[in-house]
Amino acid sequence: MDALQELRELIGLESVKQQINDLISLIDVNKERSSRGLKESEVSHHMAFLGAPGTGKTTVARILGRIFRDLGVFKLRPFDRG
Repeated sequence: MDALQELRELIGLESVKQQINDLISLIDVNKERSSRGLKESEVSHHMAFLGAPGTGKTTVARILGRIFRDLGVFKLRPFDRG
């Protein structure tokens, strides 16, 4: 399953989904700017996932890692799942 679709299918987490969609849009804009020889916006990919146990922190982090990989932000190592 596509990582972004998997994120969309999670129940709730609407603010998290919106923040990730905004980040994806910024990454896409930066790719386009770079392809045209323009300066990219600086983006930090550091995040902290906070919340009580069982709220989906690890699930969202894994999905986000796959989304970043799919966008070419970074590559997962061969032994990583996903």
